[in-house]
Amino acid sequence: MAEALVSGVFERLTSISLQVAETGVRLVVGVNEEVEKIGSTLRTIRAVLADTEKRQVKEQAVKLWLDKLQNVSYDIEDALDEWSTAILKSQIEDSSFSSTFPVRSLQPSGISVPRLVGRRTTAVMIKELNERLQVIAKEINDFSFIVNLTRNNELEPERTKTTWFIDVSEIRGRDQGKNTIVRMLLNEISGEERGIPLISIVGMGGIGKTALAQIVYNDREVTAYFQKKLWVCVSGPFDEMRVPKATLEALTGTPSSFSELNSVLEKIHENIAGKRLLLVLDDVWRQDEKKWQSLKYCLNSGAVPGSKILVTTRKDNVATIMDCTQIFHLGSLSGEECWSLFSHIAFSGRNNRERGCL
Repeated sequence: MAEALVSGVFERLTSISLQVAETGVRLVVGVNEEVEKIGSTLRTIRAVLADTEKRQVKEQAVKLWLDKLQNVSYDIEDALDEWSTAILKSQIEDSSFSSTFPVRSLQPSGISVPRLVGRRTTAVMIKELNERLQVIAKEINDFSFIVNLTRNNELEPERTKTTWFIDVSEIRGRDQGKNTIVRMLLNEISGEERGIPLISIVGMGGIGKTALAQIVYNDREVTAYFQKKLWVCVSGPFDEMRVPKATLEALTGTPSSFSELNSVLEKIHENIAGKRLLLVLDDVWRQDEKKWQSLKYCLNSGAVPGSKILVTTRKDNVATIMDCTQIFHLGSLSGEECWSLFSHIAFSGRNNRERGCL
């Protein structure tokens, strides 16, 4: 229970930090440092949670320590939710202000007093929560908990597996990006004679790379153009055996029993021969060029001109190592797009009278 909660808070903290960096929202002085301290402390605490879960059954003091940790974790979650909402609201208000008052010299900071006060209140709350968390972390030494170094050194949380199945009507604000990627996929790209062109969607975590790839994958023109479409969720470092096997399974619709890479690649080659192929490799974390080469050569020798590979990743260096022909950097939604998304969620299923009361 505690481990899942702390891990959830840690992931939320990472997401909010990326949101702040991407949107450029001004923070109250010192908040960045407080947020970084919370993240560092949570890493330390996560390393002992396996031991605390075992000992709480017999040791009342350990159970009380976990209760305190749980309470502050819930409070941190609430504070981060408020912070995230404030960032979204700031984007919408900035967009509205820009369109209403093109000349901003009368309000050089671009920040109204109420908004600044709201952020300062949240900032004070985050500082107080950090202080509470520090006290809890210091008590670790009193219990002589066993430290799980493997758990403590995990840099990437496990990510959700993705699929191309999605209700496209639920996705808002990505029409321009979709049209750009679709054009890249359908048009000829110089150098195709040297191999299948790779197109990469690059952006921070949670910004919508997978969603954009999903709506492109389900586009009617794309479906009509490509004779074979494959979706492979990588969600980790590029594994030279796992990814080709997943590609083969996507091709055949059945689990692969092959244990040798050569057998897998031969079967892939057989299934894509003479076909115009679209392969989506979603959520590639890290890349080793040598591990990618065998699958790349197999695809290049089998598929016909017009084939494309679409990669989504958080990191530019992954796109570079994979030798992507074109890179599309996905930015955050505009104020209008944020408002459209917010309205869709808030007003969905409500009649006009109910909307008017909100």
